[in-house]
Amino acid sequence: MSERLRSVLLNLLALLALAAVGLWLMNNTEWVEEREYQPPTGEARGNPLYVAQQLARALGAKVERHNTLAPMPPAGATLVLVSSEQEVRALSGREALLRQWVEQGGHLVVNASMLGWDNLSDWLPVRWAEQKSASGSNKCRVDNTDASVSQDDAENNASDGNEGESDSGGNDENADAAGASSDSNADDRSCRQLSETGAAAGPGFRVCDGYPLEAKPGAVSLWSATGPDGAELLRVKLGQGDVTASSVDMDNDAILKADNAEAFAAALRLAPGMTLWFIDEADPEPLFVWLWQRAWIVFVLGFLALAAALWRGLPRFGPRQALPALERRSMAEQIIGAAHFLAQNDPQALHQAALRVFMEAAAERLPRNYSSLTENARAALIARLTGQTIGELADALGAHQRSPARLEVDLRCLETAARRLRERPLHP
Repeated sequence: MSERLRSVLLNLLALLALAAVGLWLMNNTEWVEEREYQPPTGEARGNPLYVAQQLARALGAKVERHNTLAPMPPAGATLVLVSSEQEVRALSGREALLRQWVEQGGHLVVNASMLGWDNLSDWLPVRWAEQKSASGSNKCRVDNTDASVSQDDAENNASDGNEGESDSGGNDENADAAGASSDSNADDRSCRQLSETGAAAGPGFRVCDGYPLEAKPGAVSLWSATGPDGAELLRVKLGQGDVTASSVDMDNDAILKADNAEAFAAALRLAPGMTLWFIDEADPEPLFVWLWQRAWIVFVLGFLALAAALWRGLPRFGPRQALPALERRSMAEQIIGAAHFLAQNDPQALHQAALRVFMEAAAERLPRNYSSLTENARAALIARLTGQTIGELADALGAHQRSPARLEVDLRCLETAARRLRERPLHP
């Protein structure tokens, strides 16, 4: 068998093996998609209304998060309250201001669970509706501890009635089938189609987990979303403003169910440019971010100063400048150095020394009556002999205090006078 034929056969055998493995996988495995819960991250982890707020921003609304009602929202804005501990603290003592704000044209959107609060129920024009039970004869009101008690009781009563019928003469197999059917349709039972009524009525939407509401006697209903048991979203006029109550939850999980997002947009009347306030547990701004936004120039200057200080304190491989040669100073340098020292520490002594040198040089060249002359006469005599000005010599010969600049001028004047007097012949 040739080498080429052997290579072809080996390739064919490899292809057949791969085909056999693929066929076995197709017949013995099943690919199933599994959903895995991903917990919220980032801002959504601490903000239960994150999805609702992002929806409002996407529709063009200006969303603001606050943890207090001081001050109240601007006129014409929409305030959303969803029954949180932060809202309890924000409303404490400000119920009258909130009512006044609504009556002056504000739009208040509240979760229906807040309708039982004592500080709100007295003036809110919406209340829980009385709902018939499964038997149709009794009425019960939803309490503020569990907003869905009446609905759950009705379903439990209905299921108990069905079980009684099956026990009295029904078929066990039919009961099992009914139970399986009820389990599979549990989500369908909790979701209902709502139809909108009022001036702003739309095509309606399908919502989940709500319960009926009603306007108080005498209140004017402006808009509602009504299901089989009554209105589950209701907007009622209050003064120049209005109050919208929603029994449909709008948190991050609930707003993604059915058409809850559309119900949220309809309840808030979302429109581009509107101002939307949320009272929630907004995370405080980090301290460093707050400081940077308000005092960044201080940080920059402080950083530069610190960098300069560190640079000056770093060890160096050598001196900043070349060391001077170890040589003895000349007499002139010694005198100049001593003069600089006296000028900085005792300028009056330096002037007295210069004046003494001048007098020694002029002693034999001035008239004998020089010491009996006045200061002006002395200055005039020396000016005539040296060719200098009288005022300049008078300032140089005086014993007053001098500035460093004036001291230099006076010393120069005395030195010039002494040299010119030495050049003159002796006085007879």
